[in-house]
Amino acid sequence: MVKLTIASISYITGVAIYLLFRERHLLGFKVADSLGMGDTIDMLRECVKDIHPHNFVLFCLPDGLWTIAYILLIEHVFRTSSASIRLAWAAVIPFLGIASELLQMAGLCKGVYDTRDLLCYAVPLAIDVVINLQRTTK
Repeated sequence: MVKLTIASISYITGVAIYLLFRERHLLGFKVADSLGMGDTIDMLRECVKDIHPHNFVLFCLPDGLWTIAYILLIEHVFRTSSASIRLAWAAVIPFLGIASELLQMAGLCKGVYDTRDLLCYAVPLAIDVVINLQRTTK
């Protein structure tokens, strides 16, 4: 239950940062508008308009929070599976994020490469690997 709580808090925090502070033309806003949440989000954005988070918080932290949420959800869903199965599933999203950043760095994928984004995908996965390795050696 603790993992699901932390996963939920991580996910919601990432979404809140995205919806409150990022540019209104992004895909997430189209989804929110289609769900009838656009006016509420605009009202909340008005309340925080004078807050200007650091670029890391705006552009990197949500990816890290969503990665943490995903890994914890996978750890919960596959809690009775072997460490190798849990790690294989937990690695899917972080590896896609890492691959995307590396492709951006090489100019083969749309976007701007950022080492901090890469770390926001890699560090939670590395921590999960270490935790799973410690579990298997006990």
